[in-house]
Amino acid sequence: MSPRRNGDLAHALDVARAAWGDCAARVDMVVACQANDLAGALGGTHE
Repeated sequence: MSPRRNGDLAHALDVARAAWGDCAARVDMVVACQANDLAGALGGTHE
């Protein structure tokens, strides 16, 4: 991206923030799945 105006820069920031949010949600999902798998392997539940 090569923003030329403030509006372009603001749009680039919005796009980056949306990507970071999507990435964080995916990481949270993976962590939750791994915690559930570990709890199942240990015979307990993990909340």
